[in-house]
Amino acid sequence: MDKNQYNTNLGNAIRELRHELDLSQEELADKAGLCRTYIGSIERGEKSISVYNLYKLLESVNVPINQFLGRV
Repeated sequence: MDKNQYNTNLGNAIRELRHELDLSQEELADKAGLCRTYIGSIERGEKSISVYNLYKLLESVNVPINQFLGRV
């Protein structure tokens, strides 16, 4: 799998999780201390997310990173 495909898969998994939690991009961004436009670009696979920002995002919604990575 190349980087673009991985970013797309990861973004889709984040979007699915956000929908399951019934959160808007803005709500998720606020919880994680990130920018809404950054969340959107990650969900679309346009940007890579750092491990630390992924940790912040998942920690803010109480999802263990090892559990989440199984979705990708």
